[in-house]
Amino acid sequence: EVKEKYLAYFIKFSAIQNNFEKNIIEIGEEFKSKYPESEFLPYLNEEIERIKDYHKKVSLDFSKEIRFIGENNEYDSFDALIKELKGEKLYVDIWATWCPPCKEEFKNLPEIEKTLNDNGFKKLFVSIDRPDFKQKWIEQIKYYNLKGYHHLASKEFVDHFMMNHSIFKGEMAIPQYLIINEEGEIITNNAPRPVEKERLSEILKTHL
Repeated sequence: EVKEKYLAYFIKFSAIQNNFEKNIIEIGEEFKSKYPESEFLPYLNEEIERIKDYHKKVSLDFSKEIRFIGENNEYDSFDALIKELKGEKLYVDIWATWCPPCKEEFKNLPEIEKTLNDNGFKKLFVSIDRPDFKQKWIEQIKYYNLKGYHHLASKEFVDHFMMNHSIFKGEMAIPQYLIINEEGEIITNNAPRPVEKERLSEILKTHL
């Protein structure tokens, strides 16, 4: 009973981290085979199916509304990146694949899509993942269907951002959201999160 309980806890805890490890599917299937009458199965099945769904979605092609920029790390700073996109009004999302609060906000993106479009804003997602997380970064863009521009920041980019644009100078606290106008100027480096859709709408409307 103790082994059953702790194995169930391990599967549940691993799954809710949203890292979608494929081996959790195998461990989950073994658990169901060994403990077919377990009281924990209703809590585990949903998580296991979610991981299966993840691997199904990441095997698909990219949406045409997803565009990668700076794939060769030619931008060593946030300033250089937004200069490249001058002429576009941007809602910027600084995130990472290992950041649960970042990914929790993705479910709110459909709620602000119309507000962004109506006010002429496009989304720019900047990931601060290390280079060895690149495949996971690509997979999660597909899984969450993150329509917009995407950039994987270099160490130089992240260091410059921390000193010049982070909410807490010299540190990195994500998720962080910024609003950029058509001139490439930062209107705010502390914009509302997608969940704060009413407040975000008010700010965007002031920068038509």
